Amino acid sequence: MKRHLTSKVKARGPLRPSAAFLRRWGAAFKTRWGAAWVRVTIGLLALSAALSAAFIWRSELSLVVRTPPPQLELTTLQARAPLPRIAIGDVILRQGVSVDSALIGQLSSSIYSHVGMVAQVNPEITVIHATTGDDAGAPHSGVVEVSLAAFVHEAYALAIVRFELTATEQAAVQTALRQRLGQEFILTDSAQRNYCSTLVADVLTPYQELTLKPLHLNLPLIEGDYLFPQAFLDAPQGQLIYQYPAAP
Repeated sequence: MKRHLTSKVKARGPLRPSAAFLRRWGAAFKTRWGAAWVRVTIGLLALSAALSAAFIWRSELSLVVRTPPPQLELTTLQARAPLPRIAIGDVILRQGVSVDSALIGQLSSSIYSHVGMVAQVNPEITVIHATTGDDAGAPHSGVVEVSLAAFVHEAYALAIVRFELTATEQAAVQTALRQRLGQEFILTDSAQRNYCSTLVADVLTPYQELTLKPLHLNLPLIEGDYLFPQAFLDAPQGQLIYQYPAAP
């Protein structure tokens, strides 16, 4: 739902980072990668301020306010748009609910801000992903395994992309994913990078000739080539098997 407001109405206030995001900022000083993470965080906060300023419109323009959609629940989602049969190795993209996610979406011109991979389908479906610790069900930041329900709960929108894998390759992907559990989340363009998109790419690359296009960022304190979740949706080797809400 959206409504038009004249210039007499004050624009909404600045975007506010989540509490978990701010706690990570302070804790980052104590880690090996603390300096790099602080630089990235400062850059994101600067970008957040710039985006907030963009919502302050000139007097001759009208302001369009969009009400965020509700967060997804797996049971509700299954009733509205049932998921297909999910397989190990399926790549799941989501539109996250945090300020961090909004910034990523702005940078990549995509609604999708995070990506994980199905690691198990029985007795329940689980997803392994590299996270910064805001997710429901995630015990800590880094590479974690959560239920599909927990992964979906932190989303406004969802997409599933399938890259064809044999049963043997699926087993190898499952092993590779679980070997990465507990690794640190590292947002950088260096060889040490270990964030959501690079985790999925690293695991899939031995079994797929992936065509993934990184985006070059040239922002204050954040410069380099970064792989965004949208790259998996754009990859010609993948097949979109599910999307909610459906694309217009």
